Amino acid sequence: MMRKALYLLALSTLCTISALHAASERSLESLQKIWTSEIARIDAEYSSRTKAWPTSYTRELHALRTRMQQSGDLDGYVVVNDELERFLRGNSLSEEDITESISALNAIQQRYLKIYQELTTEKSEDILILKGLYFRHLRSLQVELTKAARIPDAMKVRSEIERIEASDMVSDAEMAMLDSSEVEEIPAAATEVAVVAPAGGSEAISADDQIKEWLALRSQSIAAVEAFYASARTKADKFTMQQSTRPWNQVSAKCYILLAQIKPTDSESVKQTKQDYTKAAQLYWKAGRTFATMEKKTDEARKAKEAMKVANQELRDQRARLEQALGLNSPVKPKK
Repeated sequence: MMRKALYLLALSTLCTISALHAASERSLESLQKIWTSEIARIDAEYSSRTKAWPTSYTRELHALRTRMQQSGDLDGYVVVNDELERFLRGNSLSEEDITESISALNAIQQRYLKIYQELTTEKSEDILILKGLYFRHLRSLQVELTKAARIPDAMKVRSEIERIEASDMVSDAEMAMLDSSEVEEIPAAATEVAVVAPAGGSEAISADDQIKEWLALRSQSIAAVEAFYASARTKADKFTMQQSTRPWNQVSAKCYILLAQIKPTDSESVKQTKQDYTKAAQLYWKAGRTFATMEKKTDEARKAKEAMKVANQELRDQRARLEQALGLNSPVKPKK
């Protein structure tokens, strides 16, 4: 009974710092306020964490430059000084900025680049987790309003979903989570479900069984996110949630590819939805590979990245349609 009450509490709200709203109080306006509040909290949290590393980085560069000067290494001094001046102009550090000629500078850059990338990934992960929970509430509300014949209100909810989906914040977060060099090629056509070999095993299992396993991970991920936002949200709670969602994040792309494979029992509309998803996934893969092979910080690379963002938006739209066609939009229900 306690577990069911906690679940209903989590479903009736997105999240707040002090308390959760009752299900009867849920509205588009209340959900929007919670979304805005939580995004502001995420921004503030990571803003404070990202202010520290640039100061430490410049301090270490100053110290290294002094050592180069004191040892009489003019070439080393110039290289370190150039990096210090470059960084002070923009407070940015990327793979393209890494210096190979001086091992001491390279070690400092690699260490701080890892810190920066981890912070960026964590923030992006938090945004996307929050977005997923927000969308489940919005879609549930949209269904309720439609059933109540409140069509204009339901249309407003749908517009909010589309607005968030198209936002630079969500797009940038998804881009940050993507390592383009590891994007897997999508099959040229969606066909009958195949037989796949499970990780760490020798016996092949059907794609249907693999999908069941992966959808179980999806259900666990949804439940973990909802439990986190219904908790006190301590660092330990967040770590537990991330550990529970990571297995699904690692296989989600492969799962959707299998879900998009056409079966003889599929209706024409479902077949079309699967074909549209596969086509969007192919375009996204091609855009990702194009961007990955380009020299960064060029006009061509910027155009390729923009094309990748457009392809990513289309993929997200088609993924949502695929989920709807396959009935995957409902949150996990607790056992009675």
